[in-house]
Order: sequence, then structure tokens, then C-alpha cells
Amino acid sequence: MVNALRGIDDGAPGAAKVGEVETTMEVTRFIHPNNPFFHIWDIPGVGTATHPVATYFDDKCLLGFDCLLVVYDQAVTENDLYIAREAVNAGIPVLVVRNKANVALEARRRRDRNLVSANFELCRISIYLFKCSQRQLSVHS
Repeated sequence: MVNALRGIDDGAPGAAKVGEVETTMEVTRFIHPNNPFFHIWDIPGVGTATHPVATYFDDKCLLGFDCLLVVYDQAVTENDLYIAREAVNAGIPVLVVRNKANVALEARRRRDRNLVSANFELCRISIYLFKCSQRQLSVHS
């Protein structure tokens, strides 16, 4: 996600490391190549033995950010919602972003050959997940 936001390819010089399991071990700053005032921070995933949820918000100094992107790939987890709620309670804007939606959409297309429009289905899924996350944030705030 960091590399995509910066418009560079994974593996390019200066790109964020990418991997499947706990690749980011410490908070790392990346500067956008076309705007030196736009900084993107790669933060380790929450809820691992190395980065426990109970101390995550403080350990990663999340109060210091202008906004947070909570990125997920299959389902929004309790840990994701915890981080989002903490940010909302602290007055920090939060965007919940689904990564790899194209993979889920392709799997859906393989299951349902009658799927009329990939874009329509992606919008439907996005709206559903947005409503669910909004409901969860308001219920637990």
C-alpha cells in the first residue's frame, strides 16, 4: 500500500519492503517522490506477539499522525476496529481501506459466472463494509 500511494513499484530503489508475514517491524517514514511535504508512514501490523494490541496505539505513537489508514485485505478485525476507535476518540480522522479487493472480486467472479458487473459488485461490497465499520465504530465509541 505504501508503494502504491507513492506511485512506485515494489522492489524499486527506496520502496517499502513487502511480504506476507510481519514484514514491517518498526515505524518507517517514506516521502512521496513528487511532494516532499507528503510523508507516508509504514507501521507494523497490529495484534502480533511483537506488536500487541493492548499497547499498540501508544507504542506506535499514533496520536502524532494527521490521519490513519486502516488497511485490511479480507475482513476488518477487532484489532482494526480498536485502532480506528482509539483514533476517532482522539480526534484523528480514519479511513478504512480494503486492499487486494481485486483478488476477492476475481474469486467471486469464478464462483458466480452470472456476475453482471465487476464494478457494481465491488461498489456493493465496499458500501456494505463501510456501513459495517461505521456501525462498529459508533457502537463501541
